Amino acid sequence: MSKYKPLADFLGGHVPDSWKVGFDELETTLGFSLPKTAREKSSWWSNDAASPGPHAKAWLESGWLAEAVDMAAGHVTFRRGAPAIDPAPDPTAHQVMSAAEAAFEKDRVVDTAKKVGVAAAVVGVLAGIGLMVRTALGRRS
Repeated sequence: MSKYKPLADFLGGHVPDSWKVGFDELETTLGFSLPKTAREKSSWWSNDAASPGPHAKAWLESGWLAEAVDMAAGHVTFRRGAPAIDPAPDPTAHQVMSAAEAAFEKDRVVDTAKKVGVAAAVVGVLAGIGLMVRTALGRRS
């Protein structure tokens, strides 16, 4: 369980679609002090769903974005509307995709083998015809 769960819980139950909050009030909601980087670097408030920190995960999983970070004034605005990220992706989806990719690859290999087989048969027939023609021409002379 993340220490930022109180933020996720608060945002999950927050009725308005935005919440402008001072860093001090946010610390009260969390029950602990924000790290120094939260007050000094706007990148701490990033909404990067690909690799969120535990703090960003709290608001992203709740369907919120951190916006309008004002480091000088010490406040941030959270806005509802972010596509909520799945906290635990379903491993079944990966298994289904892997199985589909394997089936596709197998079908592709089989189709290629059939085409190569047909091409080899055509080459063989043409070589046989060429040999028969040479043999027939050789008997005439």
